[in-house]
Amino acid sequence: MTRARTGSSSRKVSTGTAAIEQAHAASVYAEMADHRGLQAWAAGFQGLIAYWTGRPQEAVQAISRGLDVAPEGTARARLHCISARAWAHLGARDQAREALGAADRERDRIGESGTEELHDEIAGEFGWGPARQAMCSASALLLIGDADAAAMQAADAIQLRESDRTGSLVDVTARVDLAHAELIRGQLDAAQDAIRPVWLLPPPHRRYSLVRRLEEVASALARPRYLNAGTALDLAAQIREFAAQSAPCMLPAGTRSLEPGVK
Repeated sequence: MTRARTGSSSRKVSTGTAAIEQAHAASVYAEMADHRGLQAWAAGFQGLIAYWTGRPQEAVQAISRGLDVAPEGTARARLHCISARAWAHLGARDQAREALGAADRERDRIGESGTEELHDEIAGEFGWGPARQAMCSASALLLIGDADAAAMQAADAIQLRESDRTGSLVDVTARVDLAHAELIRGQLDAAQDAIRPVWLLPPPHRRYSLVRRLEEVASALARPRYLNAGTALDLAAQIREFAAQSAPCMLPAGTRSLEPGVK
């Protein structure tokens, strides 16, 4: 787990507290309005905050509450995917796979688009399409060490992105996860091909979560099989350069992120 930088912990606690308060407020308003879709979204938001701040068990609990009220289809698919990543971070492989399977069943239920007011019709920040789901699945599968399945899901996310515009940086994030999976499988050239378009992303869009994923790629490049490979050295150098010009690194030291304990 990544630790907070010296001198910045108070700002991170403040930022994290503000996010938690916003998540709680969203949940209260959703309950007052008796809007099941918004209640489900708010529960997912609470789960994400817990996940990002290194409390995956709390994330699982928040998602469980959300599933009690979530309408069928997209809302439940999103919650199951968040749950899968939290379970994966806890090392609970069976539970992670079960959550991914549940998400897939919800997706199969509605196809490429559903009819729920918030997640499907309003969508935007609330949307959760097939590409975003495949990307999230790839990340969870990487966490539990299933590189083959992760590569398939990441490739699906990249392909589906052409017709699914929910979320942001879905295809870029999926490319990083695909590169990571290829490195685990010993496919250095394939990893380089997968990640090449990522370098074109402008610095303001190089978010913390993306940089953290690239750090995992850098760790994979440090394996003995790649130590003397020129391509691996070049790729590691590109990662360092990309990260140095990322949005988090451009911010003052005390404001860089919530310093999430998980990706």
